[in-house]
This record gives sequence, C-alpha cells and structure tokens, in this order.
Amino acid sequence: MADTPDGSIIPWSALGYRLVRSCATAQIQIENEVRLIGPPSDPESKASLAQILKVSGRPTEKINIPYAGRLRTEDNFIIGKKFGAALPDIMMKIDPTFKTRLQEYMRRHPEEDPNRNMP
Repeated sequence: MADTPDGSIIPWSALGYRLVRSCATAQIQIENEVRLIGPPSDPESKASLAQILKVSGRPTEKINIPYAGRLRTEDNFIIGKKFGAALPDIMMKIDPTFKTRLQEYMRRHPEEDPNRNMP
C-alpha cells in the first residue's frame, strides 16, 4: 500500500506496480526507522525518524524526517503520517516514473486527491 499525505491509502497495484510477497531477501526494501534518543529509563524519550532505501541489502538513501518532541503512544498516528508523506521522495529514487504514475492515478481518481480542496 502507498500512503498519501492526507492518510488515505492507495494499493500499489493501482499505481501499476506488480505485487510480490514481502521477504527479508527482497532486492529493494524501504524501512521506516524510529530511534529513541535519551536514557532508556525515560518513558518519553525524544525520537528521530528516518526512511531508509536499501538495494540488495545495502542502504543507499536515507531521508531524515523532521520531528520535534517526544515519543508518546498518542503520537503514533502523527508519526505514521510523516512516514507516508516522506514515501514519495524515496520512491522517486527507486522509480523515476513514480511521480507520473501517482499524478495519473489522481487524475483518474480525483476523489482521492489530497490537494483537491486546496485553493
């Protein structure tokens, strides 16, 4: 599934990608990383967020996602939206046609376009 910045979900197949089962030996992997910064005894340690693109098991690209504050249970939704918003940037490193595919999908399905109500 591909997350959009507004939180909706688009199936990868709708963007024209072939579906495969996920596995640890995949040629291309995208990892979302939440790293706690601070002492382990602190239940609200600060967090750093990153999205990592791995090709053949080696990291090739890393996007640090701006996030200020501490990690709390109620922040899970906000953190998930930040990872979803960063996904197009890393997808364009994998597939230069990603932006075109997404724009074409939004043209065919305007009801799912997160920018439709923006002036």
